Amino acid sequence: MAPYRRFAAATSLTAAGDGVFAAAVPLLAATLTRDPRLVSVVAAATYLPWLLFSLPAGALVDRHDRAGLLWRGVAVQAGLAGVVAVLAATGRLGV
Repeated sequence: MAPYRRFAAATSLTAAGDGVFAAAVPLLAATLTRDPRLVSVVAAATYLPWLLFSLPAGALVDRHDRAGLLWRGVAVQAGLAGVVAVLAATGRLGV
């Protein structure tokens, strides 16, 4: 039962993180600009990587170690989020 609980917890945390990200990106864009068109473009662009890279990523994952790819992908995502946070905090981030 322990592997299932770990899997369920990881899935729940991932879903919560995706929800927070989907809510935070348009809010960040709204703090940077008051143009609703730019905010909507930024919100739509957050889903563009999933649309463009899902099939090639699936082919890549089928041929390589899934756990290693997962850790590397999460590390890249965390690094990019950290860079965006630092840029936003220092006022150097724009739309």
